[in-house]
Amino acid sequence: MRKEKQIKIKDPAQIHQIMDSLSTTELVKVQSPHLQGTYSYYIHLKVGDNQHSRARYGLILYSNNYISIYDFERNDKYNGLTYQIKSPYSVQQIDHLYAALSHNT
Repeated sequence: MRKEKQIKIKDPAQIHQIMDSLSTTELVKVQSPHLQGTYSYYIHLKVGDNQHSRARYGLILYSNNYISIYDFERNDKYNGLTYQIKSPYSVQQIDHLYAALSHNT
């Protein structure tokens, strides 16, 4: 059975670290991804102020080097595509941040 834990990251520096690590990642669109893996990270990026925030983007980062990207305000064939991560990428930074924040919740 999979165990889920939700954490919220509000520190702009931590958000920037995660997004910066993903920004240089080389991706290749795949038609039939093999999404098996030992874990997944679901990341929702919210926009707006605290009272009126809404989820705008969603990322699902799979342990076996795939990522699905969603724009919740877009409704066309280019939304919700899955890509294989081709460049060397390590989720170690996200793992460490998740572990540190999990101890605080």
